Amino acid sequence: MTRRWLWLGLILYGAAALPLLLIRTQPYDDQALRDILADPACSGWCFIGIQPDVTPMDEAATLLEQHGWVNDVFAYRSTQFQLDSLHWDWSGQQPATIDDEQLGSVHVAFSADGRGGQVGDITFPSRLPLGYWTLLLGEGQMGKPDRPHHRDRIQVFAFYPKHSLMLSTVIPCPVSRRTFWDAVGEVTLLNSVGMADLMSRLEPIDDDC
Repeated sequence: MTRRWLWLGLILYGAAALPLLLIRTQPYDDQALRDILADPACSGWCFIGIQPDVTPMDEAATLLEQHGWVNDVFAYRSTQFQLDSLHWDWSGQQPATIDDEQLGSVHVAFSADGRGGQVGDITFPSRLPLGYWTLLLGEGQMGKPDRPHHRDRIQVFAFYPKHSLMLSTVIPCPVSRRTFWDAVGEVTLLNSVGMADLMSRLEPIDDDC
């Protein structure tokens, strides 16, 4: 009798686990990701031809101004000659996976002498849930800021150093895998210095925040 219940339990467990296993083993469609980040002209992932530590800020401004996804570009300078950041809104021609209700941004990478020139990071708002990125790339190195600002919600980061990629979102507390997978947020390509600095200041994520 005990053996019969044991076999029944194994059968039921297998029936429940099989769909999840099939999902994991099926090749996941990465077309939405490639539409945004894959460019033959770039040596790695880039956005609108802009790549951290490769593209000069002035060239990034030109690429944005000439791109069909972009409407208006707003440039911010600390001095007459130093271009610090670029922000833009969307034209309506961008892929549906980009959230056109929020601005995109590019920031300069400053050198040790305080002078900037190349792009340090580029961020755009995404409508792709974090579960999509996780299925394609794995869970990455996850954490929360070392100084959280809210008690009822938490900012979560997932880092993928191999792709120079960071995902960020805000989810309610307590944290659950379902809320994380369904959440949408920002996608950032950043240079190795910026990534190492941010990753060094992360704390583990607790279920209760």
